[in-house]
Amino acid sequence: MNLWYLEGDLNEDGRNIQQHLRPLPVIIGRDKNLGCTIPSPVVSRQHARIQEDRVDALVLIDLGSSNGTFVNRQKITEPTCVKHGDIIHLGTIEMRLIDRSHFAQHPIEQTACGNTIVVSLSEKSLSEKIPFGVNEIEEMID
Repeated sequence: MNLWYLEGDLNEDGRNIQQHLRPLPVIIGRDKNLGCTIPSPVVSRQHARIQEDRVDALVLIDLGSSNGTFVNRQKITEPTCVKHGDIIHLGTIEMRLIDRSHFAQHPIEQTACGNTIVVSLSEKSLSEKIPFGVNEIEEMID
């Protein structure tokens, strides 16, 4: 079972938070009555929808937003497949899509120096604002 969430500075207060995406489909927007609320003026009231596509991927659909929806810095105009690690922008709000079950499928590897987490994301999908590996570091600290 996939446990999807969005991670980023969704409240624009400098804190990295997680917004769980369940049950799917989820509408994301500024409206307080949605499954995923992002209280920013750059986000439309009903900005985008995320729905299931297959076991390891979701579909992101822009709902006619004013400031656009982007996946890995590319504006989308039609339903777009998104997967673990993709960077999503709603206007200027930036977040990473995470599948918590991905970490169970890719366990920590033991090395001579201790524990190493192997993260399989290409550099093309990394954001300039979202720090890479924050979840993994927090899990190691815990």
